[in-house]
Amino acid sequence: MKTPKTPLRLTIAALGAPLLLAGNAFGQEAAAELSVEEIIVIGVIPGGVGIDRNKLPYPVQTADAAAIQQGDNASLADFLRRGFGSVSLNDAQNNPLQPDLQYRGFTASPLLGLAQGLSVYQNGARINEPLGDSVNWDLMPQSAIAGVTLTGGTNPLFGLNSLGGSLGIRMKNGFDFEGSQLGVRAGSFGRTTAFLETGGNSYDGTEGFAYYLNIESFDEDGWRDQSASEALNAYASVGWRGERGSINADLQRGDSNLRGNGAAPVELLALDRAAVFTAPDITENDLLMAALDFAFELSPEQTLSGNLFNRRNTTDAFNGDGSEFGVCSFGGIPTLIEELEDDDLEELGLDDDDLCDNQFASADALEDYLNSLGSDDEFNLEDFTEDLSGTGRLSDEAINNISRRTQRSRGIDLQWRNTAALAGFENQLIVGGAYYRGLSNFVSVLELSELDPITRVTTGLGTGTFVDAEATSVETATRSTSLYVTNTTQLTDTIALTLSARANDTDRARL
Repeated sequence: MKTPKTPLRLTIAALGAPLLLAGNAFGQEAAAELSVEEIIVIGVIPGGVGIDRNKLPYPVQTADAAAIQQGDNASLADFLRRGFGSVSLNDAQNNPLQPDLQYRGFTASPLLGLAQGLSVYQNGARINEPLGDSVNWDLMPQSAIAGVTLTGGTNPLFGLNSLGGSLGIRMKNGFDFEGSQLGVRAGSFGRTTAFLETGGNSYDGTEGFAYYLNIESFDEDGWRDQSASEALNAYASVGWRGERGSINADLQRGDSNLRGNGAAPVELLALDRAAVFTAPDITENDLLMAALDFAFELSPEQTLSGNLFNRRNTTDAFNGDGSEFGVCSFGGIPTLIEELEDDDLEELGLDDDDLCDNQFASADALEDYLNSLGSDDEFNLEDFTEDLSGTGRLSDEAINNISRRTQRSRGIDLQWRNTAALAGFENQLIVGGAYYRGLSNFVSVLELSELDPITRVTTGLGTGTFVDAEATSVETATRSTSLYVTNTTQLTDTIALTLSARANDTDRARL
């Protein structure tokens, strides 16, 4: 199908008629340019098989490496917000490498527990984390990306939790990048981003090998106090290409230390816009991923392609927060209690000093007294005496939420494509199968802590006392086996019919 001539192009052609008469050779070149048909092939299938963009029944947005490098973007998510439509970011984590990406109301976010609606693939391998399908933008080196494709709509080809669409990331290799390049950017608040990449190949038109290596770093002090962050990613690829196929092996290593502190009271911000209420809020990611992708031509009309990967990511979190606990002395024994809110006491004209200095024999006695005062709110105090471990030293100034997530995932995806005509119509049939297994281990503890009154940090001020009732330990396993098919038939020059389906056999278990 030829690209329709726009009125602007028709006007240009009319104005250039005298030149066409004067120079026949130039006229032939111009006519050839006007009749060129541009076909953009988009790799929207997880295994890497491409299809003409004009035949896709859903919105598609794409960008190449040049477009990504032109902008001064903190992360790939930041680039998508600037360059793609219907994309916005929410900075609830208050860190430039930890945004919540929203696409048409669906989310891809590093925040555990947030409903995820976008699947993300890197060279055909699904990189949503097994626990909650979260997405870590800090583990995606921008300078190593050859192209991105964002597709909208619920597409059965992309598996579970793809209600809003999918994001496909194609990484560079030595066949599409040759030479070496160094890039450094510096900006406000101590932000520095840098990358070094090198690649090359021995391809002679029929066969050859290639290599590619990329190292990218991000470092900043942050505009708020206690907000310094850093991330380092290394990506390497080796590959082979022949007359009827290609194969690439990739290895990625990522390490980040991110700080993003929470909201602060307006009274504090009026004194200092950079101040934090409690700190630190640290997330550390440690990634190692190995992958292999391939494509081979079985015949002029048939192609076999696929990928396999193994991924491990360990996430450590340390959050210093305000405490909702209180320390009261009952019969001369300091006791940790909860649900004794200052606001509720103020309504009764009381404070902690009126109640917690050995005036009562126990938490139950204090609770009975408060409820006898006729307050609109019923007090339900909780005594944690039997739920503590460690040193036993109490504090109601702050708490440290400490957690570790260890997530492992591996998978394989195989696809067969047939472009033989169907009943005289141009046709493309893709049949694929996938296997995915994810293992997650999540452990968290709550430690009582003191709080530095000047810096508002809890680092090094933990009391060594842990509230066992607030501890969490979860180990889960996910296994999914899938079979999918999509068929696109070109019925006319302007109409293509696409039918897709997927069958999943998925097990989720708590170990």
